[in-house]
Amino acid sequence: MIFPLLKKNIDTLLIAGLSGLLFWFIIAVVPNTDIMFHSWMLMKFHAGTISLPPNFLYYLLVYSLSCFSGEEQDLFIASGILLSIAVSAKYLITKKIVRTYLSNQDLNLSASQIGRISILLAFSMLFLFAIPDGYNVFQLKFYYLGRTTANIWHNSTTIALMPFALLLFWKQYKVLHSLEKVSNRTLFILSVLVIFNCIIKPSFLFVYIPITGLFLLHKFGFKQFRALLRNSIPLLVGAILILIFQALIYQYELGQYQPTKSKVELVRAFNFWLTYLPAWYIPFCFLLSYAFPIFFLVLNFKQIKGDKIFLYPIALVLFGLLLSIFIDESGGRSEHGNFTWQNHICCYILMLTTALLALKLHFKNQLPKWQSYILMALYLLHFVSGILYFVYMGYSKSFL
Repeated sequence: MIFPLLKKNIDTLLIAGLSGLLFWFIIAVVPNTDIMFHSWMLMKFHAGTISLPPNFLYYLLVYSLSCFSGEEQDLFIASGILLSIAVSAKYLITKKIVRTYLSNQDLNLSASQIGRISILLAFSMLFLFAIPDGYNVFQLKFYYLGRTTANIWHNSTTIALMPFALLLFWKQYKVLHSLEKVSNRTLFILSVLVIFNCIIKPSFLFVYIPITGLFLLHKFGFKQFRALLRNSIPLLVGAILILIFQALIYQYELGQYQPTKSKVELVRAFNFWLTYLPAWYIPFCFLLSYAFPIFFLVLNFKQIKGDKIFLYPIALVLFGLLLSIFIDESGGRSEHGNFTWQNHICCYILMLTTALLALKLHFKNQLPKWQSYILMALYLLHFVSGILYFVYMGYSKSFL
């Protein structure tokens, strides 16, 4: 029985193996990534000098996989294994979303065709990255910094969060799209996913809670207040947890390792970006980060403006960007960019849903050929940029 199961999931196993090699490469070649930093935190935790932070799950899993070791090498190996599992889970969930969406669009495609498309798209999605240019690579000496990328390879907690955030988005989208009453089981699953998001890294919840609340309000209105309140249970769970985390992190300093206190505050626009980039260059960073969805949006706005699988991700992206533009931390965490991580998750979701909408229009013959070619070229540019990122890391010995 195990061999048919392995055969059925051979692509996911290959992704796990490839991910393991990539994380081995990053850990071996690129110094001072968050993967290493989080391992060093666990070494301090093992020595009893710090406590685990409130978003403890990633650290606890790595520590468990290392057999509760305080040795650097053991923690690096455990980190690579866990992160490979997370990337494989992201691939598997993406493949499932693609298959489910295309199967429900009446596209006159066979199951095997949809299967091949889902594998190809899910694989390519793993490497989508912001498109580089000569100025950022050769003048600023950055490839990643200042860009919003659909994939992160250096920040372990964001990588671990991605499959849970993606699953939360998809489950919630289906609730928003459905005309049927949401079951208690679905609300329970959403609430559990919210909890997992929070105890790994609450970044996605910063945008998920307010934007989903607005979409639920639009769907039910105050006239259906009981339905609105019932569907908001996962949001309330998340909001309560975030308030608790806020107190634990900023007041009680649980898991604190900086010598100076931090706090969340309103800052000048683009404060984090202006630390590293000239102001005139910031619009180009956004354009090259979202080139594929921007081009698709501009040319097909009328056809897709009422589709929730388009509106929901766009709202998540825009609110996430506004949050990171005007909110930041001061003190010891001022250079960590902790209010930018949600942008990478939302970027992945937007890239995926844009690709799904483009495929739907293409197979329904509603997309001009010239548009299909340009969209394919832009998507491939994002993909090749992700492959070249590993070349850049190997050459520069930096993830920045």
